[in-house]
Amino acid sequence: MEDSKNTFIQLMKGANPKMTDTTINHHVNRIRYLKKVLSDGEFEDYDANFLDNKPKNIIKSIYNKWNNNQTRKTYIYTCVSASKAYNLDDKIINYYKDEYNKIYNVVEDQYNSKEPSEKQKNNMVKLDDIDKLLKNLKKKVDLLFELKSKFTLNDVKKVREYILLLIYRNFRFRNDLSDMRYLLVDEVEEYKELYNDGRNYLIYDMFEEEMFFLINEYKTKNNYGTKKIMIPNIIAKELKRYMEINPTPYLIFNQKLKPANSHELTILLSLITKKYFDKSITSTMFNVIISSEKFSKEEKERIKDSQERGQSLSVQHKYIKIQQ
Repeated sequence: MEDSKNTFIQLMKGANPKMTDTTINHHVNRIRYLKKVLSDGEFEDYDANFLDNKPKNIIKSIYNKWNNNQTRKTYIYTCVSASKAYNLDDKIINYYKDEYNKIYNVVEDQYNSKEPSEKQKNNMVKLDDIDKLLKNLKKKVDLLFELKSKFTLNDVKKVREYILLLIYRNFRFRNDLSDMRYLLVDEVEEYKELYNDGRNYLIYDMFEEEMFFLINEYKTKNNYGTKKIMIPNIIAKELKRYMEINPTPYLIFNQKLKPANSHELTILLSLITKKYFDKSITSTMFNVIISSEKFSKEEKERIKDSQERGQSLSVQHKYIKIQQ
Protein backbone atom coordinates (compact mmCIF):
# COMPACT_ATOMS: atom_id res chain seq x y z
CA MET A 1 0.00 0.00 0.00
CA GLU A 2 2.85 2.38 0.87
CA ASP A 3 4.42 1.76 -2.56
CA SER A 4 1.18 2.72 -4.34
CA LYS A 5 0.97 5.87 -2.19
CA ASN A 6 4.54 6.88 -3.08
CA THR A 7 3.84 6.17 -6.76
CA PHE A 8 0.71 8.34 -6.62
CA ILE A 9 2.67 11.21 -5.02
CA GLN A 10 5.53 10.97 -7.53
CA LEU A 11 3.18 10.89 -10.52
CA MET A 12 1.25 13.89 -9.18
CA LYS A 13 4.48 15.82 -8.66
CA GLY A 14 5.70 14.87 -12.14
CA ALA A 15 2.48 16.05 -13.79
CA ASN A 16 2.17 19.17 -11.61
CA PRO A 17 5.67 20.42 -10.64
CA LYS A 18 4.26 23.58 -9.01
CA MET A 19 1.70 21.72 -6.89
CA THR A 20 2.43 22.14 -3.17
CA ASP A 21 2.94 19.20 -0.82
CA THR A 22 -0.20 20.26 1.05
CA THR A 23 -2.31 20.07 -2.11
CA ILE A 24 -0.84 16.68 -3.03
CA ASN A 25 -1.63 15.36 0.45
CA HIS A 26 -5.24 16.53 0.01
CA HIS A 27 -5.38 14.56 -3.27
CA VAL A 28 -3.93 11.49 -1.50
CA ASN A 29 -6.62 11.66 1.19
CA ARG A 30 -9.41 12.19 -1.36
CA ILE A 31 -8.32 9.26 -3.53
CA ARG A 32 -8.26 7.03 -0.46
CA TYR A 33 -11.71 8.12 0.66
CA LEU A 34 -13.18 8.00 -2.84
CA LYS A 35 -11.99 4.43 -3.32
CA LYS A 36 -13.60 3.52 -0.01
CA VAL A 37 -16.89 5.09 -1.12
CA LEU A 38 -16.82 3.14 -4.39
CA SER A 39 -16.02 -0.17 -2.71
CA ASP A 40 -18.26 -0.05 0.38
CA GLY A 41 -15.46 0.80 2.80
CA GLU A 42 -12.76 -1.45 1.35
CA PHE A 43 -9.38 0.09 0.54
CA GLU A 44 -6.41 -1.73 -0.96
CA ASP A 45 -4.11 0.88 -2.52
CA TYR A 46 -3.76 4.42 -3.90
CA ASP A 47 -3.56 3.36 -7.57
CA ALA A 48 -5.70 5.92 -9.48
CA ASN A 49 -6.15 3.80 -12.61
CA PHE A 50 -9.63 2.98 -11.27
CA LEU A 51 -10.70 6.38 -12.65
CA ASP A 52 -10.59 4.81 -16.10
CA ASN A 53 -13.44 2.42 -15.17
CA LYS A 54 -16.96 3.79 -15.59
CA PRO A 55 -16.20 7.49 -14.93
CA LYS A 56 -19.90 8.38 -15.10
CA ASN A 57 -20.57 6.09 -12.15
CA ILE A 58 -17.69 7.70 -10.24
CA ILE A 59 -19.13 11.19 -10.77
CA LYS A 60 -22.59 9.90 -9.79
CA SER A 61 -21.13 8.43 -6.58
CA ILE A 62 -19.51 11.77 -5.74
CA TYR A 63 -22.83 13.57 -6.13
CA ASN A 64 -24.66 10.91 -4.10
CA LYS A 65 -22.12 10.91 -1.28
CA TRP A 66 -21.66 14.66 -0.83
CA ASN A 67 -24.39 17.30 -0.85
CA ASN A 68 -22.01 20.23 -0.60
CA ASN A 69 -21.04 21.54 -4.05
CA GLN A 70 -17.66 22.79 -2.86
CA THR A 71 -16.82 19.29 -1.62
CA ARG A 72 -18.02 17.81 -4.91
CA LYS A 73 -15.79 20.27 -6.74
CA THR A 74 -12.66 19.27 -4.78
CA TYR A 75 -13.23 15.55 -5.39
CA ILE A 76 -13.82 16.04 -9.11
CA TYR A 77 -10.71 18.22 -9.25
CA THR A 78 -8.79 15.31 -7.76
CA CYS A 79 -10.24 13.07 -10.52
CA VAL A 80 -8.95 15.52 -13.14
CA SER A 81 -5.47 15.83 -11.61
CA ALA A 82 -5.04 12.11 -10.96
CA SER A 83 -6.30 11.03 -14.40
CA LYS A 84 -3.77 13.39 -15.99
CA ALA A 85 -0.98 12.18 -13.69
CA TYR A 86 -1.73 8.55 -14.60
CA ASN A 87 -1.86 9.48 -18.28
CA LEU A 88 -5.32 8.03 -18.83
CA ASP A 89 -7.10 8.25 -22.18
CA ASP A 90 -7.82 11.81 -23.32
CA LYS A 91 -11.55 11.03 -23.46
CA ILE A 92 -11.50 10.12 -19.77
CA ILE A 93 -9.49 13.22 -18.80
CA ASN A 94 -11.75 15.50 -20.86
CA TYR A 95 -14.85 13.94 -19.31
CA TYR A 96 -13.60 14.75 -15.80
CA LYS A 97 -12.60 18.23 -16.98
CA ASP A 98 -16.12 18.85 -18.32
CA GLU A 99 -17.65 17.67 -15.05
CA TYR A 100 -15.26 19.90 -13.13
CA ASN A 101 -16.19 22.93 -15.24
CA LYS A 102 -19.88 22.27 -14.58
CA ILE A 103 -19.52 22.10 -10.81
CA TYR A 104 -17.03 24.99 -10.83
CA ASN A 105 -19.66 27.24 -12.45
CA VAL A 106 -22.27 26.14 -9.92
CA VAL A 107 -19.94 26.98 -7.02
CA GLU A 108 -18.98 30.33 -8.58
CA ASP A 109 -22.65 31.23 -8.97
CA GLN A 110 -23.20 30.41 -5.30
CA TYR A 111 -20.26 32.59 -4.26
CA ASN A 112 -21.38 35.49 -6.45
CA SER A 113 -24.99 35.34 -5.28
CA LYS A 114 -24.09 36.93 -1.89
CA GLU A 115 -26.74 34.73 -0.33
CA PRO A 116 -25.31 32.27 2.21
CA SER A 117 -25.79 28.61 1.36
CA GLU A 118 -28.10 26.48 3.47
CA LYS A 119 -25.10 24.96 5.24
CA GLN A 120 -23.66 28.42 5.93
CA LYS A 121 -26.99 29.64 7.28
CA ASN A 122 -27.10 26.69 9.68
CA ASN A 123 -23.58 27.40 10.95
CA MET A 124 -23.64 31.20 11.01
CA VAL A 125 -23.06 32.97 14.34
CA LYS A 126 -22.64 36.63 15.14
CA LEU A 127 -19.15 37.97 15.59
CA ASP A 128 -20.29 39.53 18.86
CA ASP A 129 -21.16 36.06 20.15
CA ILE A 130 -17.66 34.79 19.30
CA ASP A 131 -16.14 37.79 21.07
CA LYS A 132 -18.32 37.21 24.14
CA LEU A 133 -17.25 33.58 24.26
CA LEU A 134 -13.57 34.54 23.96
CA LYS A 135 -14.01 37.02 26.81
CA ASN A 136 -15.54 34.32 29.03
CA LEU A 137 -12.91 31.75 28.07
CA LYS A 138 -10.13 34.24 28.85
CA LYS A 139 -11.51 34.68 32.38
CA LYS A 140 -11.46 30.92 32.89
CA VAL A 141 -7.96 30.60 31.46
CA ASP A 142 -6.70 33.50 33.60
CA LEU A 143 -8.13 31.81 36.69
CA LEU A 144 -6.49 28.53 35.71
CA PHE A 145 -3.09 30.21 35.52
CA GLU A 146 -3.68 31.93 38.86
CA LEU A 147 -4.63 28.74 40.70
CA LYS A 148 -2.16 26.29 39.19
CA SER A 149 1.58 25.95 38.86
CA LYS A 150 1.42 22.44 37.37
CA PHE A 151 -0.90 21.73 34.48
CA THR A 152 -2.47 18.45 33.44
CA LEU A 153 -3.00 17.56 29.79
CA ASN A 154 -6.71 18.32 30.23
CA ASP A 155 -5.78 21.79 31.52
CA VAL A 156 -3.66 22.38 28.42
CA LYS A 157 -6.51 21.23 26.17
CA LYS A 158 -8.84 23.74 27.80
CA VAL A 159 -6.37 26.52 27.07
CA ARG A 160 -5.93 25.13 23.55
CA GLU A 161 -9.66 25.64 22.90
CA TYR A 162 -9.32 29.31 23.79
CA ILE A 163 -6.14 29.71 21.71
CA LEU A 164 -7.60 28.09 18.61
CA LEU A 165 -10.70 30.30 18.68
CA LEU A 166 -8.56 33.36 19.42
CA ILE A 167 -6.38 32.71 16.37
CA TYR A 168 -9.24 32.11 13.95
CA ARG A 169 -11.04 35.18 15.27
CA ASN A 170 -8.05 37.42 14.60
CA PHE A 171 -6.19 35.88 11.65
CA ARG A 172 -7.49 34.80 8.24
CA PHE A 173 -6.08 31.28 8.18
CA ARG A 174 -7.34 28.19 6.39
CA ASN A 175 -5.50 25.08 7.59
CA ASP A 176 -2.18 26.90 7.98
CA LEU A 177 -1.96 25.91 11.65
CA SER A 178 -1.58 22.21 10.81
CA ASP A 179 1.88 20.85 11.61
CA MET A 180 2.89 24.29 12.94
CA ARG A 181 5.94 24.38 15.20
CA TYR A 182 6.85 26.88 17.91
CA LEU A 183 10.37 28.30 17.98
CA LEU A 184 12.26 30.68 20.24
CA VAL A 185 15.01 32.62 18.44
CA ASP A 186 17.36 35.38 19.52
CA GLU A 187 18.66 36.63 16.18
CA VAL A 188 17.27 37.17 12.70
CA GLU A 189 19.60 34.66 11.02
CA GLU A 190 18.06 31.85 13.05
CA TYR A 191 14.65 32.14 11.40
CA LYS A 192 15.65 33.54 8.00
CA GLU A 193 16.98 30.10 7.08
CA LEU A 194 13.45 28.75 7.70
CA TYR A 195 12.02 30.68 4.74
CA ASN A 196 10.65 28.35 2.07
CA ASP A 197 11.44 25.16 4.00
CA GLY A 198 7.87 23.88 3.47
CA ARG A 199 6.74 24.26 7.11
CA ASN A 200 4.80 26.84 9.10
CA TYR A 201 6.02 28.32 12.36
CA LEU A 202 4.98 30.38 15.35
CA ILE A 203 8.15 32.28 16.27
CA TYR A 204 9.04 34.38 19.29
CA ASP A 205 12.01 36.68 18.68
CA MET A 206 13.55 37.12 22.13
CA PHE A 207 15.87 39.92 20.99
CA GLU A 208 13.12 42.06 19.44
CA GLU A 209 10.52 40.78 21.94
CA GLU A 210 8.00 40.18 19.18
CA MET A 211 6.00 37.21 17.96
CA PHE A 212 4.93 36.33 14.44
CA PHE A 213 3.69 33.55 12.19
CA LEU A 214 6.06 32.42 9.43
CA ILE A 215 3.84 30.81 6.78
CA ASN A 216 5.71 28.85 4.09
CA GLU A 217 3.06 26.30 3.18
CA TYR A 218 -0.42 27.45 2.18
CA LYS A 219 -2.82 27.20 -0.74
CA THR A 220 -1.68 30.24 -2.74
CA LYS A 221 2.01 30.27 -1.78
CA ASN A 222 3.07 30.14 -5.43
CA ASN A 223 1.43 33.54 -5.91
CA TYR A 224 2.42 35.29 -2.69
CA GLY A 225 5.47 33.44 -1.32
CA THR A 226 6.36 33.15 2.35
CA LYS A 227 4.26 35.33 4.67
CA LYS A 228 5.49 36.88 7.90
CA ILE A 229 2.43 37.85 9.96
CA MET A 230 3.08 39.99 13.03
CA ILE A 231 1.06 39.18 16.15
CA PRO A 232 -0.24 42.02 18.37
CA ASN A 233 1.27 41.99 21.86
CA ILE A 234 -2.07 41.30 23.56
CA ILE A 235 -2.48 38.07 21.55
CA ALA A 236 1.23 37.19 21.70
CA LYS A 237 0.99 37.21 25.50
CA GLU A 238 -1.79 34.59 25.36
CA LEU A 239 0.12 32.42 22.89
CA LYS A 240 3.36 32.62 24.86
CA ARG A 241 1.90 31.42 28.14
CA TYR A 242 0.00 28.65 26.35
CA MET A 243 3.21 27.37 24.74
CA GLU A 244 4.93 27.47 28.14
CA ILE A 245 2.52 24.78 29.41
CA ASN A 246 2.15 22.94 26.08
CA PRO A 247 3.97 19.57 26.44
CA THR A 248 4.76 19.55 22.70
CA PRO A 249 6.65 21.88 20.33
CA TYR A 250 3.51 22.06 18.15
CA LEU A 251 1.00 24.89 18.29
CA ILE A 252 -1.94 22.48 17.90
CA PHE A 253 -1.37 18.83 18.79
CA ASN A 254 -3.50 15.72 18.31
CA GLN A 255 -4.42 12.90 20.71
CA LYS A 256 -1.00 11.30 20.25
CA LEU A 257 0.76 14.62 21.05
CA LYS A 258 1.88 14.84 17.43
CA PRO A 259 1.23 17.88 15.19
CA ALA A 260 -2.42 18.06 14.15
CA ASN A 261 -2.87 17.65 10.41
CA SER A 262 -5.45 19.64 8.43
CA HIS A 263 -8.16 16.99 8.88
CA GLU A 264 -7.60 16.77 12.65
CA LEU A 265 -7.54 20.56 12.87
CA THR A 266 -10.90 20.81 11.11
CA ILE A 267 -12.43 18.19 13.40
CA LEU A 268 -11.05 19.90 16.52
CA LEU A 269 -12.38 23.30 15.46
CA SER A 270 -15.78 21.78 14.67
CA LEU A 271 -15.92 20.00 18.05
CA ILE A 272 -15.06 23.19 19.94
CA THR A 273 -17.65 25.30 18.14
CA LYS A 274 -20.23 22.53 18.45
CA LYS A 275 -19.60 22.53 22.19
CA TYR A 276 -20.13 26.27 22.64
CA PHE A 277 -22.47 27.22 19.79
CA ASP A 278 -24.05 23.91 18.79
CA LYS A 279 -22.80 24.69 15.29
CA SER A 280 -19.95 23.25 13.26
CA ILE A 281 -17.80 26.25 12.33
CA THR A 282 -14.83 25.48 10.08
CA SER A 283 -11.91 27.79 9.25
CA THR A 284 -13.73 28.71 6.01
CA MET A 285 -16.87 29.54 7.97
CA PHE A 286 -14.87 31.78 10.31
CA ASN A 287 -13.73 33.72 7.24
CA VAL A 288 -17.32 33.96 5.99
CA ILE A 289 -18.53 35.27 9.37
CA ILE A 290 -15.74 37.84 9.71
CA SER A 291 -15.94 39.03 6.08
CA SER A 292 -19.73 39.26 6.25
CA GLU A 293 -19.61 41.40 9.39
CA LYS A 294 -16.82 43.55 8.00
CA PHE A 295 -17.98 44.10 4.43
CA SER A 296 -21.70 43.24 4.17
CA LYS A 297 -22.90 46.83 4.69
CA GLU A 298 -20.45 48.10 2.07
CA GLU A 299 -21.44 45.27 -0.31
CA LYS A 300 -25.14 46.10 0.03
CA GLU A 301 -24.34 49.71 -0.94
CA ARG A 302 -22.35 48.47 -3.95
CA ILE A 303 -25.21 46.23 -5.10
CA LYS A 304 -27.71 49.09 -4.71
CA ASP A 305 -25.43 51.48 -6.59
CA SER A 306 -24.79 48.99 -9.42
CA GLN A 307 -28.54 48.43 -9.83
CA GLU A 308 -29.20 52.18 -9.99
CA ARG A 309 -26.46 52.61 -12.61
CA GLY A 310 -27.38 49.47 -14.54
CA GLN A 311 -23.85 48.09 -14.14
CA SER A 312 -22.54 44.71 -13.06
CA LEU A 313 -20.47 44.54 -9.86
CA SER A 314 -17.40 43.57 -11.89
CA VAL A 315 -17.69 46.71 -14.07
CA GLN A 316 -18.34 48.86 -11.01
CA HIS A 317 -15.21 47.42 -9.38
CA LYS A 318 -13.09 48.79 -12.26
CA TYR A 319 -14.12 52.33 -11.31
CA ILE A 320 -12.86 51.95 -7.75
CA LYS A 321 -9.38 53.40 -7.31
CA ILE A 322 -7.41 53.40 -4.07
CA GLN A 323 -6.38 56.90 -3.10
CA GLN A 324 -2.88 57.21 -1.75
